Parts: sequence; C-alpha cells; structure tokens
Amino acid sequence: MRKLITTVIALVMVAAMFHAGSVKAASAKPSSQSKSGVAVAYAKADIGTKSILSFGGKGTTSAAVSGGDSNHYINVTFTGKYPKDINTDQVIVNATAMSKDYGVANAYAAAANQTQLVIVASGWISTNTVVGSQETVFLTVFIGQ
Repeated sequence: MRKLITTVIALVMVAAMFHAGSVKAASAKPSSQSKSGVAVAYAKADIGTKSILSFGGKGTTSAAVSGGDSNHYINVTFTGKYPKDINTDQVIVNATAMSKDYGVANAYAAAANQTQLVIVASGWISTNTVVGSQETVFLTVFIGQ
C-alpha cells in the first residue's frame, strides 16, 4: 500500500511539473526577436576606461557608455530597433567579467523602449567586494516575452 501511495504521489508531482512548464503568460505576444533566440545586443565594455571595445546584435546599431563611476559600474546604452511594447521585465541580461583579478560582473536593464536599451553593468573583485575591479565586462542582451 505504501508503495502504491508513493507511486501515485510521484505521478501527480510529475504531471504538475509538466503542466506548470506549459502555462504561458496571459496576453503575452512574443516579439520576432524573442522567437529567434538571437541576442538583440551584446558588448565588450571596459569599466575602468568607460568605453565600448566592441558591440553588435540583431537590431542594434550603436552602443555607448555614460554615467557611472570608473571603479564600480557603467551605463551601457544600446541604440537600435526593438519591439514597440518592450519593458525592462522582458530584457534578459547576461554579464561576465574578464576575470583577470577574480573579477565578477553583474548587470540589469535600467530602461527599455523601442529605440534604446540601457544596461547598468558593475564589476568587482570577488575576494574584496568593496574595491571596484575596473573590469572589462561582456554583456549579452535577449528579449523575452
């Protein structure tokens, strides 16, 4: 009897997981960029010099660094053509540090509209989070639904 109950519970859990994975957001219409799975923007940016070393992406025509402070973070603005109804919740950002000094990178979308994406990227040394690393960071931006 105990084995039967365990089997039934396991089957219910598996069915619940499959059902949860198949639920889609109500009234969300994916953009062509999110359907393609291609990065809409990417850049190699240097926090220390506040500069873009290289950039690209589907729909992106330029990238620039502004604001921030040279030790800890920068604002990277990607300009191009993005979905009309985009918002920051749909922007998925991956950040990686060059890690020449055990560097760590973090990033998030601060603003998003049909012509610009503003990403705030920060870098620090993993063994000393108080000291900014002036890292070179690699940013990749995707659009979700």
